[in-house]
Amino acid sequence: MKLLKILAFLCLLGSIAELTFRVLGIGNNVELVYHPTIEYYNKPNKEYRTFGKVATINSAGMRCKDIDDYKRRNKKVILVVGDSVVFGGLTIDQNFISTSLFEDHLKSLGVNASVCNVSATSWGPGNWLNYFQEFGFFGAQKLILVVSSHDAYDVPASIPHAATKTAGEPDIFMRLNVLKALRKYISPLANNFIMAFDSSPEYIDPYSSQALISRCVGYNPLNTFCKERANKSLDDLSELLELAHAEGVFVSAVQFWDKKEIKNRKQYTVASIMNNFFMTSGVPVTQFNSVLPSCGTPSSNLLFIDFIHPFTEPGMKCLAESYYQSYLSQAERQL
Repeated sequence: MKLLKILAFLCLLGSIAELTFRVLGIGNNVELVYHPTIEYYNKPNKEYRTFGKVATINSAGMRCKDIDDYKRRNKKVILVVGDSVVFGGLTIDQNFISTSLFEDHLKSLGVNASVCNVSATSWGPGNWLNYFQEFGFFGAQKLILVVSSHDAYDVPASIPHAATKTAGEPDIFMRLNVLKALRKYISPLANNFIMAFDSSPEYIDPYSSQALISRCVGYNPLNTFCKERANKSLDDLSELLELAHAEGVFVSAVQFWDKKEIKNRKQYTVASIMNNFFMTSGVPVTQFNSVLPSCGTPSSNLLFIDFIHPFTEPGMKCLAESYYQSYLSQAERQL
C-alpha cells in the first residue's frame, strides 16, 4: 500500500511538472518535416511560445513572415541561410533574433527590404541546396550564407536521426516536455563543463548529434573519410551558387566563429576549406570575429550560451552586424 502511495505521488508530481513545462514552453523543440532530398526542414505554419517568447514559422518552413506579405508591400527580399546559429533558438523572441535585428537596421537606414530566416538545426550546404531546388528563391535579390568551420564536412547523410526516422514517427521526446527539457538543457551544461577544462586548440564535441562531422573537425582533414565529405559539401555549395546566379540572386557569406575559435583568436584548420572555396568562387566573405569591435567587443562568455550558439543579446547583435557587413560587401561588388 505504501509503495502504491509513493507511485501515485510520483505520477501526480510528474503530471504537474509536465503541465507546468508545457504552459511555460520549457523543453519546446521545433517540429520537423522529413523530406527525401532536403532531409528535413521546419514544419510550416507553426508558432511556439517559450517563457513568453514567440517563434513563428511561415508556410515554407522559414522563421519569418510569408514572402507574399513582403511582395505585396513591394519590399526587396534578402535571405539569410544557415543552421541553428541563424535560427536563433526558441528562447529568443522573433523580434530579437539576428535576422530581425538586421532587418530593423536596414529599415533605420531607409532600405526597403525584408529579411527572411532560412535555417534549421544542423543544416549544411546539401540541405540548403536541396531546399532551394525544392522551393526556389522566392524572388529574393540577395542571399547571405552563414557557414561554420564544421560545414566543410556537413552533408545530409551525416545526421543520424534523419537516417533512422521517418515523418510522423513517434518519439517520446517529442511528447513529454519534461524529457525534452532534460535532453535539451542538461546535455549543454555537461558539454560546457567539459570544455571548461579543455585547453586544446581543436576539439571534438562528444555530445554533438553529428559525431561523424566532429571526427573531421578535430582530426587531419586530409584523411579519405573527411576528404570525401569535404568534396561533397563543396560540390553542393558550388551547385547552390550556380543555381542562385542563374536566378539573378547575388550571394555573399559570413564565416561564423564559435566560442573556442574566438577565445583562441584562430579558426579551426578546416575553416580554410570554406574560405578558399569562397575566394576562388568570387563570393565576398565577412569574418564574424571582425565585427566584434563594432558591437562592443564582448567576451566569448557573454556571446554564447554553449560552445557555438550566440543566443544572447550581444550575440544576436553581433550576428546581425555581420549580416550587415556582408550586405555591404554585396553592394560593393555590384557597383
